[in-house]
Amino acid sequence: MLAGKTILVGITGGIAAHYLPELVGQLRLRHLALVQVMMTPAATRFVSPLTLAVAAGGRVWTDVFDETSRAPLAHIQLAQMADYVVVAPATANSIAKFAHGLGEDIVSLTLLATRAPVILAPAMHEAMWTNTIVQENVACLKARGYHVVEPEVGLQPEGTVAGGRMAAISTIIARLIEIDRSISVEAKAVVTVRVFGVPTANGCDCGTQGTSWREATEWVARSLKTCFGDQVRVEYLDLFFDALDAFPQVMELIARGEANPPLVFIGDELFSSGGKISGPAIRKRLETVEFAEVK
Repeated sequence: MLAGKTILVGITGGIAAHYLPELVGQLRLRHLALVQVMMTPAATRFVSPLTLAVAAGGRVWTDVFDETSRAPLAHIQLAQMADYVVVAPATANSIAKFAHGLGEDIVSLTLLATRAPVILAPAMHEAMWTNTIVQENVACLKARGYHVVEPEVGLQPEGTVAGGRMAAISTIIARLIEIDRSISVEAKAVVTVRVFGVPTANGCDCGTQGTSWREATEWVARSLKTCFGDQVRVEYLDLFFDALDAFPQVMELIARGEANPPLVFIGDELFSSGGKISGPAIRKRLETVEFAEVK
């Protein structure tokens, strides 16, 4: 069910962060999801970004102002690529930020920008979890559509047994699958059309004359929206972005020297490599897609 879905895992600064390599590894290896990981500075004090990078099979995002990155708006591109966002552990501090719209790190900024379903797995001492302010913030997020995997009763770091312990990894994944199934049943089947601009000597070329890659793709999006409504989602991405491991088909084309701009994928299938972006041509191809069978 989660195979091929892009799951963005946000890790905040709680002791339960040391469980996250297991969550990331299971999502990627057992459920075949495409996993991207982002961490707050505090989270890196509890678990190594290198450990998460190994589990995720790619880079880990820790700093909005990473000067080594070629993605100056990483939080926007992460937010746009995500099918689901999972924040675990979600600390009292991070929950307060999400509830009040504060963007101070890669995790909170990305949550402000995403339109994907968000699943929170709170973890903190029972005295903090039962605090009225925390409960009001949680209620606020639930009212806004956030999904909360309630913490469990378990052994606390100081040796007592109490509530506030982060839900088990299996419980978090089961809730994610449940949400995914409900969305698949309730919503119309959606075909994602992804258009990639490819780095060239002259910048990010869209393969169109006199029209920018983004303008051309937005025109395609409007054209498809007219014919197919909410059944089609159009994403435009540029390959200056470092998270190419999320798109193995594109990496294979680059490795073979066949990534000619613009690259257009319909679902996981390459529609065209090079040539002018054509709304009518994509519409004709989409008319043959059985939307009911698309996940």
